[in-house]
Amino acid sequence: MPVLPDCANPGIALRVFLLIQAMLLCVAWSASNHLDELVAEWTAQQFAVLPAMLIGLPVMSLTRRRALLWPEWMQWSFLLGFSASLSIIAAWWTVSVLDMMEHQMRDNWFALLGRGLGGAGVAAMIALVLRWREQALSPALDRARLQALQSKIRPHFLFNALNAVLGLLRSEPRRAESVLEGLADLFRMLLRDERELVPLADEVRFCRDYLAVESERLGDRLQVDFDLEESALAALVPPLLLQPLLENAVHHGIEPAAEGGKVLLKVFRRSDRVQVLIENPMTSDGPLRAGRQMALSNVRQRLALLYDIEASMHIERSKEFFRLTLEFPCREEKKSAHV
Repeated sequence: MPVLPDCANPGIALRVFLLIQAMLLCVAWSASNHLDELVAEWTAQQFAVLPAMLIGLPVMSLTRRRALLWPEWMQWSFLLGFSASLSIIAAWWTVSVLDMMEHQMRDNWFALLGRGLGGAGVAAMIALVLRWREQALSPALDRARLQALQSKIRPHFLFNALNAVLGLLRSEPRRAESVLEGLADLFRMLLRDERELVPLADEVRFCRDYLAVESERLGDRLQVDFDLEESALAALVPPLLLQPLLENAVHHGIEPAAEGGKVLLKVFRRSDRVQVLIENPMTSDGPLRAGRQMALSNVRQRLALLYDIEASMHIERSKEFFRLTLEFPCREEKKSAHV
């Protein structure tokens, strides 16, 4: 597991900032007797901490990608050494240049060394808190994977698909063969390693295979419209991200309607962000069914673990349609879903 925080992630950077501010507030409170002294001390600390953060967070972000290849002890050494050095420089800047804080620190290298050790300790504490948070979320990801395996190819779907094949074997053997090939691709997708991210193009291709199987079962009642922007399909996403959402659209929007309807899948890119829109007709304006809620929770958890607050899920409902929009950063570098 990486030691350096992913400071390029706005959510992680915000947590680092808030944790540092909370620690500074505790230090200022312990050294003050009145509210005015507390505010003055805490404000004085900002002149040392904020410049250090403006330098440290980008450097951490740029170094982290290369540091992923280092052994863990080397990552810890860099984190502690860099934080200590930055704290010493920031303290010297505040005292010698801005003429603030303790004047005795100007010629007292032990006081500056204490600042460095304090900065290294704060950095280690923040890194441990963020690692603990990631480890605490890992069981949620494992449960999400388990739910994914249980809900993607559900028993009733297998039953319906096999019945569709049996019905086509004698009358239309070529179509039956096509359905079986689609099922084989579905199982191949399910059995591969879920720790690796996949290109969005592969996920869309898998969804096409799934919808092809469903169209053999539902016939003309299922209509599908794909609107895909080529530049967005290179983005890496967790496997089986879209299929459960399309399965919901089919089973909760198309199957209950006697006349069927159209499922829309739209993928497009805006700057460095990808948006995915899935829309299906509504057959009821009541609360969401349990099956749909489980799949939405599944997708939301995996997006949150991978992208933190950079990802979002938005739902629109009316009497005519159900529309779901996903938005997340467009990342194209090869990495593990656990990162």
